[in-house]
Amino acid sequence: MFLSSNLISLLTIGGGLLSATAQIAQGRREASLFEFNASVQRQQATLIQAKAKLDIERQRKQARSFIATQRATIGASGVRFSGSPLAVVEDTAAEFILDARIIDFNARVEVFNKLSGAQQSLAQAQIARDSSFIKAGATLLSILPAFGKLKFPTKTTTFKSRFDLAGQLSAEGVF
Repeated sequence: MFLSSNLISLLTIGGGLLSATAQIAQGRREASLFEFNASVQRQQATLIQAKAKLDIERQRKQARSFIATQRATIGASGVRFSGSPLAVVEDTAAEFILDARIIDFNARVEVFNKLSGAQQSLAQAQIARDSSFIKAGATLLSILPAFGKLKFPTKTTTFKSRFDLAGQLSAEGVF
């Protein structure tokens, strides 16, 4: 009875400690995954910015080339470069500028979304860590009653009198 109740209590305590340790480890793994996702999202934001710069530069080169071709065509036709022909070139330039701004705006929105996602992933990482400690704490609290059920053997010595105690101490070599 004594051994079996202690064994059950010790197994309960051991299992609770193991479970609490596993909960913390799981929280750390989840947090690590969320942090990795945040890192990837930040990298993606950087790539989006770089791609937008390249797209805007490519679009500007196309605009310069197209407008130069447009001017050459107007000039070759013998039409004076004023009035309607000039308005066409100005409208074309305005369209290219608008396209560049749209590319920039879309990139900024995508970057914002990626960075927001990274922030959310970091928040989820913190939640995973915190909740793992809360779960582990709850598990440890649940095993506290098992500590109370442990029974430790006590060595009881009864003495009949002071002389009996003195005799036992001298027999043990204390005096």
